[in-house]
Amino acid sequence: ACGVEMEQYPDELRDKPRPVVGFVGGSAKLHNTVASHLSFAQEPPPTSPAVPPLATVLGASTTASGGDHSHNNNQTSGTSSTAPLTTASSLNMPVAILNDAGPTGLTGNSSRTRSLFVISLQRGETLATSKSFKGPPSERSGKSGGSSGPPIPPTSPSMLSAQHHPTGGREATMSLRDSGGLIEDAPGVLKANWMHKHTRLVPSVLVLFCPEWGKSVGAGVIRTTTGGVQQVSGGSIGAAGSTAATAAATKWAEREAEFIASLEATRASIKNRHTKLIVVLVQKNPAADGTDERFNAFKKKAELDSKKILFYTKTDSKNAVKKLEKTVMDLAASYYREIAQAKKKKREKMHKNTQPSLYVRYCFKVGFLSEFRDDIKSALKYYIEGYKYLPRVTRDRLRMTELKIIADFMNFKVCKLYMSEGGTEEAVQQFAFHIKTFKHIIGMQEKEYEHWAWLSRQYQVFGELLKTDNRNDWEFDDNALCFPGYYFQIAANYAIKRKQLAQRLCEPIRDSPVLSKYNDVEPFSLVSADRSKQEYIGQHYVFFEDHPLEDADKPQVPDEMDQLYKSWATELKVPHSAVILLLLRVAYEWYKKVNKQRTALHIASLIAFEYVQTRQFKEAKGYFDSISERYKREGWWTLLVPLLTSAMIPALALHSAKDFILYSLDLIAPHMPTKIEDKKKVQYNLIAALFNPKSLSLNPLDVSIIRPLEDPFIYCRAQFKQEQVLSKETLQLSLLVYSRFPDHTRFSRIIVLFSDPRYNCSLADPSLDEEKRQIEGETSRVKLADLMIPADGHKIFDIDLIAHKPTQLQVTSVWVELGSSPSLLRFVCTIATGSPQVRLWESEQQKLKAGVLRKDMRQAELDRSFPMRPSIAIKEQRVGIKARLSHVPPALVDEFYRIDVALYNTEPLPASLDLLFHLEPSSSGIAGEPATDTCFFIGRGAVRDSLTQLHIAELAPGKIFHQTIYVKFASPGDRNIVIEVGYETASQSRIVFHKLKRVTIQRAFSVQYNIYSRDMQLVLSIPSLSADKPAEATVLPSAQLLYVQAELLCLTSYPLMLIDTSLKTRKTGAPEGQSLAEYSSVAVAPTKLETNCKYSAWFQVRPLIEGDSLVLADLTIQYSRCATNYIYSSVSLFQAREAHKLKKQQLKTAVVPVSDAPAKKPPPRMMWDEDKPKTKQEPITTSSSNSGAEEYLLETDSEPVEICLPLPPLTLQPDAFTTTATLPASGCVGEVLRYTLTIRNNTPLPQPLVVSVQENNLFLYGGDQTATPLLRPRAVYSNQFNFLPV
Repeated sequence: ACGVEMEQYPDELRDKPRPVVGFVGGSAKLHNTVASHLSFAQEPPPTSPAVPPLATVLGASTTASGGDHSHNNNQTSGTSSTAPLTTASSLNMPVAILNDAGPTGLTGNSSRTRSLFVISLQRGETLATSKSFKGPPSERSGKSGGSSGPPIPPTSPSMLSAQHHPTGGREATMSLRDSGGLIEDAPGVLKANWMHKHTRLVPSVLVLFCPEWGKSVGAGVIRTTTGGVQQVSGGSIGAAGSTAATAAATKWAEREAEFIASLEATRASIKNRHTKLIVVLVQKNPAADGTDERFNAFKKKAELDSKKILFYTKTDSKNAVKKLEKTVMDLAASYYREIAQAKKKKREKMHKNTQPSLYVRYCFKVGFLSEFRDDIKSALKYYIEGYKYLPRVTRDRLRMTELKIIADFMNFKVCKLYMSEGGTEEAVQQFAFHIKTFKHIIGMQEKEYEHWAWLSRQYQVFGELLKTDNRNDWEFDDNALCFPGYYFQIAANYAIKRKQLAQRLCEPIRDSPVLSKYNDVEPFSLVSADRSKQEYIGQHYVFFEDHPLEDADKPQVPDEMDQLYKSWATELKVPHSAVILLLLRVAYEWYKKVNKQRTALHIASLIAFEYVQTRQFKEAKGYFDSISERYKREGWWTLLVPLLTSAMIPALALHSAKDFILYSLDLIAPHMPTKIEDKKKVQYNLIAALFNPKSLSLNPLDVSIIRPLEDPFIYCRAQFKQEQVLSKETLQLSLLVYSRFPDHTRFSRIIVLFSDPRYNCSLADPSLDEEKRQIEGETSRVKLADLMIPADGHKIFDIDLIAHKPTQLQVTSVWVELGSSPSLLRFVCTIATGSPQVRLWESEQQKLKAGVLRKDMRQAELDRSFPMRPSIAIKEQRVGIKARLSHVPPALVDEFYRIDVALYNTEPLPASLDLLFHLEPSSSGIAGEPATDTCFFIGRGAVRDSLTQLHIAELAPGKIFHQTIYVKFASPGDRNIVIEVGYETASQSRIVFHKLKRVTIQRAFSVQYNIYSRDMQLVLSIPSLSADKPAEATVLPSAQLLYVQAELLCLTSYPLMLIDTSLKTRKTGAPEGQSLAEYSSVAVAPTKLETNCKYSAWFQVRPLIEGDSLVLADLTIQYSRCATNYIYSSVSLFQAREAHKLKKQQLKTAVVPVSDAPAKKPPPRMMWDEDKPKTKQEPITTSSSNSGAEEYLLETDSEPVEICLPLPPLTLQPDAFTTTATLPASGCVGEVLRYTLTIRNNTPLPQPLVVSVQENNLFLYGGDQTATPLLRPRAVYSNQFNFLPV
C-alpha cells in the first residue's frame, strides 16, 4: 500500500510498533507453534483509486545499493515482519525472529501482521546485564552457549552498530556535565539503532518455556510434604517400588533444578531492565493428580507470582495461547509505560533552549513508546512537542541534513497517526506547517539541489500517504489540499528545480579528474542509509582505519570536501528526467480521474517539455499536438506561445517539414502575443522550410498543406466592375488580397475559382518556374504579376476574362499559395456575397473570451473602401446565324457517319463564317477504347479529305448554306459533336456560338461462333463474341479439320445490306514463312438483314501449327445501309430545286461559294432548334405557324463498311497417341492373318495402355486377351495379333 518513497523509511518507522516478546527455553518448533496461534492486528487494508504506481526507476533513482555507502531498505531496517525465520543478536543473546505466519504455521506473503513481534532466543544463553551491545555470540565466546553447531549470524548489520561507534560500547548520548557553567547538548538527535532495538531486539516480555512439565518421571507421583520429605503414591510397595520412587524423585529434582537454573539465568539478564518475565509450563495433557504439589513446590522455590506462571497444554494449544497472549499484552503495556515514564523524567531535566537535541530526542522516544500501547493521543502530543522545538537545534551546516531528516521522520509519524484516526484535515495542516518551517532552510549553496530533492520527497511521501487514506471517492472539491494529485504535481515541480540546479552546479565538473575516484559511488539517501554505519540518524558515515576503540576519544568530523565531491558525483548519476516524468504522469492520471482537464493539460505540457529534454521527440510531439489543439479551442494564446516554441524542437529533430510549418504558422498568427521581431524570425524559417527545406535538415513535403477556410493570415475580396455583360465580352475583375503576415511576403501563385470552372484563372509570380505556373488542366489563363504583399498590408490585382455562354458567374474562393508543389502551403479564402461582420479566424465565443468586442478596424476600412461584388450576370448575345444538324441515328462503328449541316443568315448584311469541328469525350464508352480516335471528313470515296475547319467567304442575307460532313467512330458509346460557328458582318463584330449534337455509336453485329469437328460434332460455342468481350482459349487437337459457323445478329434499328463474309489471314502469331491455317468459304449473294435478323456463314479451317491462344484468322464482314428515303420538314425557304442542287454538289475545296440569287419570298419565321429528322415511319407534324411548309424528299447515300472480328483463340495440341494398323489386303479360310498394331506416345509423359481383343465368331484367336504396356514418352509400342478365319 505504501509508495516507493515511503518504502525508503525504515520498517520500524513506517510500520505500527508492536510489543516485542522473547521466547526462551523449549524447542524452535514449540516457539513457531505458539507464534502461529497469535491473533492478527486489526489493520484494515488501505484503499486508493486506481492510479498507476511509480515505476521502479523512481526508486532506483533515489535509493541504490552499492559499495560501502548505501544499502537497500531491507538491509537498513533489519528483518521485516514477513522475512523468513532468521536469528539476530539482542541483549547479547542469539535470537530468531519468528515471522508472521498464517494459522497453519507456514510462512507466507500475507499483508496481515501479528499483534506481537516474537523473537526466539537460543536455549542455554545467559542474558547480559550491560545496557550496551558486546557484539555477536561468535565474538564473545567460542561456543554459542548450549546450542550445537555454528553460531547463527545476525539478521542485519544494525545489530552490531554499537561496536562500530566511536564510543566503543559507551552510551552514545553525551553526558550532562557542567563545563564552565555551560551544559552541553548532544551531537545528534536520535541514535541510528534506537528504533530498531526497541521494535526488533529488546523484548518487553520474556516467556520462559519449561518443556516436559507434565511428563511422568516414574511409577508413581511424587508428593512433597511440609517437611520437605518426598513421598510416592500410586506405586508398588516394597523394595522395587521404593527404588523406583527414589529414582523418579531424583530425576524430577534434576529437572526442577534445571528449570530453576534457567529461570535464574533469565532473571539475571534482565536485572537492570524493566523487562517482564512469564514462565510457561508445557505439558502434553491436562494436569493430573499430584501436580498441584509439584507446582506449589516449584512456585515457592522460583519465588514467582501465580499470575506469571501459565500452563500450556498441547492438546488445547489455542486456548492456552489466547490466555498467554492476553497476559503478555498486559505486561508489555506495563513495560512500555514504565519505559516512557523514565524517558519523561529525563526529558523534564533537559533545558529546551540549551539542549534542544536532547529534548527533541526524549520527546520522540516518549511518543514512539506510546505507540506500543496504542496511546495515539499521547504519541501525537509528544511528537508535536518535539517537532516544535526541532528548529531550535543548532543549524550547523554539517547537521543541516540531519535536522531535515529528523523533521521528515517526525512529520511522517504525525501525519500517519492523524490519518489513522481519520484526521486528514489535521494531517494536511501539519504538513503545511512542516513545509513552511523548513522550506527556507536550504543549507550549503554548493549542494542546494539536495534541499529541493528533500522538498520534492516530502510532497511525494505525503501524496502517497493520502493514497492510503480510506476515502472511497476522490473528488476535487474546494479543499484541494486533500487531493493526492496536487502533491505529486508539486513534487514534480521541485524535482524540475532540483534538475536545473544539478545541471548548473554539477554538469560543469562532470569530467573533472577530482570526481574520478568517486565513479563507483552510487546514489543513495540518508533516509534509507545503512544505520550500522551511522551513529545518529541523518548524519554521514564515519569510517575508521583501525579499531574504533583506538580513536574513541578523538572527535570524528567527516571530511567536508570529501562529502561535497561525493554529493556531486552521486547527483550526476541520478536520472532526473525519469523521476520527473513518473511524478508528472501520476499527477496527470489523478487529475484526469477527477476530470480537471485544465490542470491536466498543464501537467501534460510539463511532460512534453521533459520529453524534449530527454530527446524522446515522438512522445513529446504527441503531447504537444493534443495540448495545442485544446489551447486553441480555449483561446489560451499566452500559454500557447512557449508550447509551440518547444514543439518546433521535435519537429526539427524528426525532420518533419509539415509539423514545423504548422507550428510556425500558429506562432506568427496575428492574435498570438509574440514580439514582432520573433515573428519575423519564425516567418523567415517558414519560408526556408517551404523553398529550401534542406537548409533546416527537413524532409521536403510530399503533399501540399491546405489551410482551413477560415484562416487568420489571408483575407480576400472580389469585385466585378460591371453588373452584367454580354457573352464574348470582356469581364473585368478586381481582387484584393490582404496579408496579415508579420513581414513582407512574396507569394507564388493566386488562383481564382469561379462557379463555372472554365473561368478559373491564376496569377503567378515571375520567380515561379514556368512549368509550375499552370492550373491543373489549364494553360491559357495564367497571368504574370508581382505577388509581393507588404506586412499587414494589401494589394489589388486586375483580371480580364472573356464571357462565354449566359449564366450567373460568381467568384467562389481564392487560393493563395506559398511555395511550389509538392512543398506547397495553400490558404483557402471563401468569397461570400456580403461583408463579414467578425474576424474570420475567431468565433464569437472566442472573441468574448479574448475580450475582443469591437470589429477589426483595419478590415472595416477595407470593407468600406472596396465593396464586395463577387457575382456578375452574363447575358446571351443576339445571334443572326441559325444552324441545324441533321443525321440518322445511331451511328455505327467504323462507318462514315453522315451529318447534314444547314446555316441560315438572318442578318441584314452578308456574313463571313468560320466553322470548327471537334468532339467532346464521353465517359460512357467501352473501357479500354480510346476516347478521341475519331475524325471529320468531307467528300466521298477517292475525293474524301479530313476536315477540322470550314471557311465560308460570304453568306448573303436570307440565304441557306448546306454542307454534308462525315464522322468516323472507332468505338461504341455516346459522343457530343460540337460545331463552333464564328461570323462577322460589316456592322457587327465577330460573334461565336456553338452547336452541339449528341450521337450514340453502336456495333452493327454481334457474332456467335460455333466450331464443329470433321464429323460435325459441336466442339466449342462462344455466344456474342465481339472485340469488347474477348473469349478464353479452348484446347483442341492440331492438324484436324474444323468447321466454323459465324452466326451474325443485326443490332441496328434499320435494315443493313450484308455484302460479303470471308476469313482473312492473320500475320501475327505464325512462324516466318508459315501460315496459321488453311480455310475456305462459299461466296454468297448480298443479303438484306432486318433488325434482330440472323445470318450464318460457314467456313472450313485446318490448323497448320501448334500453340497456345492462337487466333487463326479474322472474320471480315462487309455491309452497307439499305437505301432509305428521309423526309425533312421544310418551308418555302428551301426551294426544292435549289436545295436538291446544293445537296448533290460535291465540295473539293474548303472555300464554298454560295449562290447570290435572292429568294422569291421573304423567309418566314421557323424553329431552327428542332433538329430531329423525320423518317417514313414517323408522321410529319407542322405547327400552325408553319402551315405553308413543304415536304422535301432526300435519298440516303451509303458506302460499304468493312469490319474485322477475330476468331476465338484456340490452344492447338497434337493427339496424345498416333495409332497405325497393318494387315493383309486379303486372306483364306484356314490360313493365319497377321494383324500389326503400332501406337506412338506423343506426350512428354509415360502413358499406361490397355490393349484388349474382343471375341468374334468368324475368327479364332490365340494369345493374351488383354495387354497393359507402359508406353514411355515419345516411344512406340508395336504388337502382332494372329487371327485364323473359320
